[in-house]
Amino acid sequence: ILDSLNYMVIKKRVEIHSFVIMPNHVHVTLNLLNEEKEETFQRDFLKFSSQQLIKKLIQENNQAELDEYKSSQKDRIYHIWERRAKWIEIDNLAILEQKIEYIHNNPVQEKWKLVDLPEAYIWSSASFYLLNDKRYGFVKHYMD
Repeated sequence: ILDSLNYMVIKKRVEIHSFVIMPNHVHVTLNLLNEEKEETFQRDFLKFSSQQLIKKLIQENNQAELDEYKSSQKDRIYHIWERRAKWIEIDNLAILEQKIEYIHNNPVQEKWKLVDLPEAYIWSSASFYLLNDKRYGFVKHYMD
């Protein structure tokens, strides 16, 4: 997923402002660039990240986990992502800040309780904002 986000930034298709990778879902705030369309970004992101996960599981000879993604559809062997990703257009700074805060606090929520502090969760951009951590070079501050 990180490689997919980074790739989309390198190709100047999006700016990523925040993200969190949870055990069974992902949240991202982004700007589409250069007339990029939601549909093409989503299609390519999901395709690339799916291919990378399948490739990794095959290389690791992890057939048990690979079998969890077996598809019943005739047009594919594996199915990684759910079909209906939710897109919300944000045109207000206060709402954007609220969404970023929600994203960063997702791992702390009682339902997940993956960490005690948002910045302690490694699969998130929270440390970028709270600790000035630059490990994810593809994240661009929403005020820049």
